[in-house]
Amino acid sequence: ALDLELPSPAPPRDGEPDPEHPFPTCFTCGPARLPGDGLCLLPAPLGDGRVVARWDTHAPTREHVWAALDCPGAFAVNPGFERGLTVLGRLAAHVEEVPLDGERLAVVAWALPGGDERRSYAGTVLYRGEKPLAWARATWISVGDEFRDALPSRR
Repeated sequence: ALDLELPSPAPPRDGEPDPEHPFPTCFTCGPARLPGDGLCLLPAPLGDGRVVARWDTHAPTREHVWAALDCPGAFAVNPGFERGLTVLGRLAAHVEEVPLDGERLAVVAWALPGGDERRSYAGTVLYRGEKPLAWARATWISVGDEFRDALPSRR
């Protein structure tokens, strides 16, 4: 069990694909992925410190739920990649229910207190309407622009 105070749900919606995305082929949030070839989550800011991403499920599995709970947290703690490249350090999740095929869900992410110059913490929750299906707490590590600029996708 993972205790986490969950925020209110938000309606599913997409953000804009980022041409400067450091991982364009990321399974979860890569803008170069085609529907059915990844989750195609595009987190969008809600204006209150939270972000939301729409997930249209296609043969979802427990592993897909973990993936959906991953990347949106990075957008909550490092909007616009202002802190340089941010990578996942640790993810603890609780999956109450795996969604059904063909559902339209919302993944909501928000920054959690704590952290330091390099570490940030985020919460994410997967909602079906008002019902939370899964939630997670993540540790994000900021590694700086020098690593982002060296990525093959940036050459």
